[in-house]
Amino acid sequence: MQSLESLRLLATVDRDLIEELAASFARLRGQSDSSKLMSLLSPNAVFTIPGDATLLSCVGRYEGSAAILRFFAHCHIDYEILKLKLLDVLVDGDRAAVRSSCLLRHRGTGLARALNICDVLRFENGLIVDVFSHLDTLAIAATNGD
Repeated sequence: MQSLESLRLLATVDRDLIEELAASFARLRGQSDSSKLMSLLSPNAVFTIPGDATLLSCVGRYEGSAAILRFFAHCHIDYEILKLKLLDVLVDGDRAAVRSSCLLRHRGTGLARALNICDVLRFENGLIVDVFSHLDTLAIAATNGD
């Protein structure tokens, strides 16, 4: 049986690992090479973006690493993330919330808008298994020229 002190240390290590993985996810989402981002995800991960699909076509649920990789590849064709700033990381058990902001530029229209993002992540065995990504869909739609 482990001592109370060793259990506290284990919880700290896990918390620190989750915090670092969550921050890495937020930083890597803006890079055009999604391979590092994908290395943080379980092969069966689920990525969800809630919102109005009439405003933004990428709203929806993406299941599995292949679908998530296609989603990010499509996003990087249309959009460029500039000036990404990590604002907060909050860890609670096997979950983390990450707030970040950036300047999002549509490659076709050239229009750019400030965008706030809040990702809620769930972890299992050191990998992200669930992402619920809250985006300002109106700001994204505005870059489309709509």
